[in-house]
Amino acid sequence: MERAVVLIGVARSGGLPALQAVARGLDAMRKWAGDQHIPPERCEVLTDEHGSPVHESDVFDAVKRFVELHTVEQLVIYFSGHGVNNNGSEYWLLSEAPDNPNEAVNVARSMRLAERCGIPHVVLVSDACRTAPASIQADDVTGSAIFPNVGVGAVAVSGDVDIFYACRLGEPAYEIADPWEASHSYRALYTEVLAEALDGAYADLRERVTVDGEAYDLIRPYPLRKALPDLVTRRIIDLKATMTAVQVPDGKVCSDPGAAWLSRLSLSPGARAPSPSERVSGAPPGPLSGGGGSPPPQSPSAPPSPRHPAPAVDRDSWWRSILRGRRRSRRAEPDVVLEFDTDDALEMASPAPRDPARDDAERAVRLLDSPPDLAGTEEAPAALRVRGTTLTDAEAVCGALLSVDKDVVRLVPAGDGPTPVLVRIGSGHCALVPAFGGCLGTLTVENDRLVDVSYVNRESGWPGTDPEYRHRRAWMAAASRYGISWGEETPVEELLDWHAQYGGADPSLDVYLAHALADRGRRDLVTMLLGEDDVPALYDVWLLAREQTDRPVVPPVPLLARSWALLRPAAAQRLPSSLPSHWTLFPAPKLPQLRELLGKEGVM
Repeated sequence: MERAVVLIGVARSGGLPALQAVARGLDAMRKWAGDQHIPPERCEVLTDEHGSPVHESDVFDAVKRFVELHTVEQLVIYFSGHGVNNNGSEYWLLSEAPDNPNEAVNVARSMRLAERCGIPHVVLVSDACRTAPASIQADDVTGSAIFPNVGVGAVAVSGDVDIFYACRLGEPAYEIADPWEASHSYRALYTEVLAEALDGAYADLRERVTVDGEAYDLIRPYPLRKALPDLVTRRIIDLKATMTAVQVPDGKVCSDPGAAWLSRLSLSPGARAPSPSERVSGAPPGPLSGGGGSPPPQSPSAPPSPRHPAPAVDRDSWWRSILRGRRRSRRAEPDVVLEFDTDDALEMASPAPRDPARDDAERAVRLLDSPPDLAGTEEAPAALRVRGTTLTDAEAVCGALLSVDKDVVRLVPAGDGPTPVLVRIGSGHCALVPAFGGCLGTLTVENDRLVDVSYVNRESGWPGTDPEYRHRRAWMAAASRYGISWGEETPVEELLDWHAQYGGADPSLDVYLAHALADRGRRDLVTMLLGEDDVPALYDVWLLAREQTDRPVVPPVPLLARSWALLRPAAAQRLPSSLPSHWTLFPAPKLPQLRELLGKEGVM
């Protein structure tokens, strides 16, 4: 298999704090590429290590060169540096960001273009923070795509795109000072563990295969993604940093689990892969510093930040990892090794850290998992209700607006498809949401942010009257909000069957399922959600479909905030800027622009 690698390391972005472990992470990944016998001419390294800035055009040109070879079967792109998360979408900050909003990598749009670049397998590795912007300047970073815009149909088959994140949505990625070096050089926590895994250090990840009589081991993407949270947590525990380092790796794997691989490892006679405990020194860690824009905690013993409590992992899986066999702990004396049995280890090991994203998602499920409120919607062909705030006003260009109360909009929709409605809530914020004939739509607002929109039959309340459906849908919405993969273990056919049963009654499922299918690399199935050609499509479904045909869409803006990163630059420029919110929400000053947009385009 012909492979290529682009390694990007940016230690300094604008006026942000310089990162210390970028060069070390690049060295680890460059060594891995060499050990995999990827030739030097297929390994492009872009770094500011010697004072030269890394520009978006440098990254684009490197990727384009490999795409235009038309022979590369796997392209791995690794980034180490500052990262920022705007409305659920990642941006890698290059040397001149955030001062220049274009000098960043728009990860979501890059992945979209990577699918049709002609390379069968593209892998992105992000060792960067996924925290919210710390300033208005960072909030305005728009970034650029690093893959060429190959026309739809120019390649025979859509490629698979996998992505590995160093942390969950909203969390920082960490660097750790090496306690064994007097210079206190820093180690990139995630890259260090990832490189070890790719090098075959963890026996459970090595899959033995034999082809034409030759035996070797493979490291495959899906088992690696599943193992990394435990491996990184174990490293944090061994460094006694659970109170300061909160980091749970994440990712999305679309490639064929039985065919794709990242490392091919030759077998040596009698060779044995070292266990994880043999790879990690038991010495106490040095001070931590936040990678990708996270300021360093004061000390390893400092209490956790309120915004980043210690993460949680599957306790059973964690204990299996930490207690496999007999656990050895090496003290300061180099020739003293203490042996502990399982009971000793249970008492001496650090407590398993918590996962703040999952805690937040479980809290959100409790908010969303409630029966529909049908009161006040009688005799209205369609209605919208808000909960968590009040309604100030509503406007509709298509159809007829009947009345607006403190929490309910009643209207007559236009035609059989969705009707765009502009609503204003108590805070003055505005949202453009679709209304459907025969449906009650519920807008859930929390802390002046629109966190979910759901629909039920206006007369019966179905399917919101089904507790099992309601709970599953609440988890889907909460997981989407906090960047947690949902339905990953569920066969696509089962998801589609579930949608076929409930999607007609709750059109919001189209939006959530479209994103889930796109995350799995199944945009062909997203196209099936578009429905009849003469019925307007929901904006997000149209945007995520493989073929964006010329057809009306509703409303004239994306519904989920994470969809904005996929907009073409020209489309994004003509739309008003939105607030940080799960579902798209606009500040009050944008009301005149929204009125103009809705009045001009109505059903776009």
